[in-house]
Amino acid sequence: MNANTKPKRFSMPLSRLGVLIAIPVSAFCALYLGLHEPQTRLHIPVPVRDLPAYHQIQLTDLVQKKSSAKTLTSIVNRYTLNPVPKDKPLSKDKLGPKVESDRISNTVAIGIPATPAMVLGGNLEAGDIVDVIIVPAATKSEPQLTSVLLPDILVLDVKAMQENKSPANQLSESPFVVVVALPLALREELATKSVGAKLLITRKL
Repeated sequence: MNANTKPKRFSMPLSRLGVLIAIPVSAFCALYLGLHEPQTRLHIPVPVRDLPAYHQIQLTDLVQKKSSAKTLTSIVNRYTLNPVPKDKPLSKDKLGPKVESDRISNTVAIGIPATPAMVLGGNLEAGDIVDVIIVPAATKSEPQLTSVLLPDILVLDVKAMQENKSPANQLSESPFVVVVALPLALREELATKSVGAKLLITRKL
């Protein structure tokens, strides 16, 4: 060997080097996307039909659109606060809290005019369990009528009414409406005994 001859160095074409680098990088990216894709997808559960207000959502009411099963289960057993058209996304501000099915099945939504005291100064909210007490108006013939207790009633919503003034230019004494899920078995009792009576609401602690 000639003393002036330099030893040959191993060299690799750039194209082959790029392939060797791309393989592990692609594998890493595929693994990362496989692990994180369910969390990065859009979650849009939509109703398959028009839903009325205060309807407790069931799994059969929903269909997935670029969604995961986890998102659907987070919606089930919540209820609508307003009518929701078919195929419109369900956002959290349109839904009440999750409730047990027996709290809302076989009930009817009714609104009770309420004073600030009845809504506990703004602390009464959807999902609370309350007792509704009917206090009949006393008369000369019946000065001491017995109050009627409607226990364990679910509050569906608490709505502040628009500011309406009476003819005497006074604000309404009942600026709120408490929407409750009244059991069907108590509907007639409330209708007959609340005429001329005062309704009170007490919250379960």
